[in-house]
Amino acid sequence: MESLDLRRVLLEHDRKNEVWLRDLYVIVTRYGELQLQSGAADAALVYLSEAQQLHKALAERKALLNWLPDFAPNLEKARALLGEEAERLLSALEPAVRQKENISVRQFLVKRPTSAQCWPKLTTELAALAVARGLTLAGSP
Repeated sequence: MESLDLRRVLLEHDRKNEVWLRDLYVIVTRYGELQLQSGAADAALVYLSEAQQLHKALAERKALLNWLPDFAPNLEKARALLGEEAERLLSALEPAVRQKENISVRQFLVKRPTSAQCWPKLTTELAALAVARGLTLAGSP
């Protein structure tokens, strides 16, 4: 999620950067595929529709590369799962999916331990490993 938001911000900052455009395309396409595999056809439709727009932008710039994943088959699957209403639902689904993204990122940031919480445990574990292997720190007896 963080990389998705980061890529969008970077691309907004420099619309001409084809590397960032390709990165965002790959991330959005893969995320759409994951959503489809997990049974969330509505979210898949949103991400894969965004991938379609990014693909079009890459094609217009002649910046497509043959290793890029293909969004089209999974977009068609998502549309088929949602039925005839898929395109009409898209405009209503986009804000809901973005809101879910924002919530997920905020929850991750709240749960992520700070370095102050990680260092004491890491230092203790490394010291125990050093003792177990007979290693000593420089300057220690």
